[in-house]
Amino acid sequence: MLYVRSVLFLIIFFAVLYPLLTLACVFIFTTPRSFYVKMPYYWSGCLLWVLRVVAGIRYEVRGQENMIPGQTVLCVSKHQSAWETLAFNYLFRDPCYVVKRETLFLPPFGCFLAALNMIPIKREEGLKSLRQMVQKAKSIIPSGRPIIIYPEGTRTKAGVRSTYKNGVYLLYQQCNIPVVPIALNSGCFWAKHSLIKHPGTVVLEFFPAIAPGLDKDTFMQRLESTIEDASQALYEEALHA
Repeated sequence: MLYVRSVLFLIIFFAVLYPLLTLACVFIFTTPRSFYVKMPYYWSGCLLWVLRVVAGIRYEVRGQENMIPGQTVLCVSKHQSAWETLAFNYLFRDPCYVVKRETLFLPPFGCFLAALNMIPIKREEGLKSLRQMVQKAKSIIPSGRPIIIYPEGTRTKAGVRSTYKNGVYLLYQQCNIPVVPIALNSGCFWAKHSLIKHPGTVVLEFFPAIAPGLDKDTFMQRLESTIEDASQALYEEALHA
């Protein structure tokens, strides 16, 4: 049954995704941004509901009061699954992601990402790309949109720690905005490179913001210990649920 339910969710996922993306690419040329920016919110909300009904995956949000309303913050999140992308679209309505630049060239997905004004980065270009990332992030700050970055640069398995990239500190240092650490355990239910979705409750946890002004070592140690220790605790919580 797990296999059947997982395949059914996947079919619904793509059946909703590609027609909506194609329609969205029409809207970006014919409607104001305030209209088409709502599409990821409704799409994500719909899929979170389908995920609950079809695959039995619910979610719980803890510490959302730690977000700072009306102000751009840098949300630094553990990344274990596609689930958190859906959740952030739904919870924040109009988030700005730091994304691999290659994704902007994937039709029709990339066209819509570009229209939503995301922050592309090409890691092979090193410092040049990091500087461009910072400049783009600075241009986002007046909008009040939360900026989301996955500090490990890729998804990791639940219960696994990985090295954080330097880009997260550069954004913290140069943009002079608070950083909200985010822990989760989504990989326990929707694992990387796995078709099977396991029923249960994903927990997403926000922690108090780290104010600007810390040196690199202090900031990185505090950020990593907060996210990794909490994600490990959530992983163990899921195992014993």
